[in-house]
Amino acid sequence: MKRYVIVGGGPAGINAAVTIRSKDPDGSMLVLDRDRDRPYYRTELDTYIGGSTPEADMPLYPDSFYQEQRIQVRSQTAVSRLRLAHRALDLSD
Repeated sequence: MKRYVIVGGGPAGINAAVTIRSKDPDGSMLVLDRDRDRPYYRTELDTYIGGSTPEADMPLYPDSFYQEQRIQVRSQTAVSRLRLAHRALDLSD
């Protein structure tokens, strides 16, 4: 079984996870995101702050989606260094 680690829980990172999952239904999938909240539409922050986008419309997907797709999202996790030669990374904590 392959293991996938995606750094960044923005739309690009989550779409990468979804695309990989569609091609590899059995692989282990981990998304590391430094934000506290579940992945959300960052481009909508201005309209959310301005009050025209409700909070319910901010998340990319509901929590159940990540469970169904077996995509683990680890929030509040910052990567401090990629060690490509060792196929590893260091976390800031």
